Amino acid sequence: MSPRHEPTMSRKELPDKAMVCPQCERTNVVTRWEKQDFVYGPPGGGTTLTASVPVRSCSECGFEFLDEEAELARHAAICDHLGVLKPAEIRGLRERYKLSRAEFANVTRLGEATLARWENGIVIQNKAYDEYLRLLEDPANIEKLTRRLSPATPNAQGVAYPAPRFRCVGNVNEHRGAQGTFKLRRSRAA
Repeated sequence: MSPRHEPTMSRKELPDKAMVCPQCERTNVVTRWEKQDFVYGPPGGGTTLTASVPVRSCSECGFEFLDEEAELARHAAICDHLGVLKPAEIRGLRERYKLSRAEFANVTRLGEATLARWENGIVIQNKAYDEYLRLLEDPANIEKLTRRLSPATPNAQGVAYPAPRFRCVGNVNEHRGAQGTFKLRRSRAA
């Protein structure tokens, strides 16, 4: 297992003051880190991976549970196995250019919802998109993408965005009246 999965806190049990036990709803929850194996891939043909995950334990009722942080640790192990960027690395790439998700999506032509899914660890990008993201780590490539956009007023970071692809309809009700008079006509064949 890669040392990147090792937690930054010590292995001993640490109290988590903000954590609430889902069983007894008390706040006396402690965390211990342990390496856990899990299977990634199809049943019967998957690969066993290892991740260091936080195991939460209630000192009051003894209930043990895993939470979102454990899922994120497993997700990171899968990304390492596949050789693709982790969610935090994708978010860090966008933030390095000081771009909102919408701005980054506009410059790169990636879908904003897709970026959100990658950044939040909901799905993992395929190898082709991962290679594209790695190319975007070079500021010169972001500059090239920005220059290809149609001229517009640059934002505070100097990134210019294209004019909308579609003309916006100002007053929809004006156009709805004309919509009722629209008719298709047959061409007269000779």
